[in-house]
Parts: sequence; structure tokens; C-alpha cells
Amino acid sequence: MKTLLQITIYDARLKLKNESKVNRDAVASKCLLEFVGGVERRRTDFKKTEPEMLKISGIPAAKLRWTGKVQGMETVGVMYCLVSGTNVISFHTQDVGSVPTPAMIEATKAFESASVSTGN
Repeated sequence: MKTLLQITIYDARLKLKNESKVNRDAVASKCLLEFVGGVERRRTDFKKTEPEMLKISGIPAAKLRWTGKVQGMETVGVMYCLVSGTNVISFHTQDVGSVPTPAMIEATKAFESASVSTGN
């Protein structure tokens, strides 16, 4: 298994249609929990931190760390979510082990220093 570095962009026009800018910060946390739920369903002994807020490219973003097992093998991950315009953007990195690997640390640095457009 190699370190995963994943960036996913969801067109959330319909979901965000009636959301104010203030609520979009809460939407980032809510979407993050939904997305990590997909990871949780494929793991045993799954644990996650509560979302914490930070800024990526000046945009509020939610971040959490998780651990769990796949076929008895320990895995660890870090996931982010932010709302940019009408897009929900998810950054995710994971690897084997119980603590972030050097490659994961580099991935999180890249995510946190990403330049994200705020328009569509």
C-alpha cells in the first residue's frame, strides 16, 4: 500500500442553493463528517477527531484525523473539506500505520498551502 493523496471536487450547486456564506462554514464540517463516514464503513476499530477549523487559501476549512484497520492492518488518515463558490472540495491523505507518515505530512502541507479559486 502506498500513501494516498486525493483531491475531490463536488458540484454542490443544489445543496448550497439556499445556504448563506456563514452557513457554508458549517456545511464544510457537515460534509467532512459525511465523507469520512465512507472511510469509516470500510474500516474496523475506526476513530476520528472532532473537526477543527482552519483556513486554506483564505477560505474556512474543516479538518480531522482518523485511524482504523483494513483487514487487520492499521491505517491512518487526514481529511479536509471546504466550500469554494458552489463546489465542495475534499482533500484526503492516508497510509498504513498508526501515525502520519512523512509522505502524509508532506501531503497535509500541500493541502494547507493550496491555492483555491473562490469563483466558478
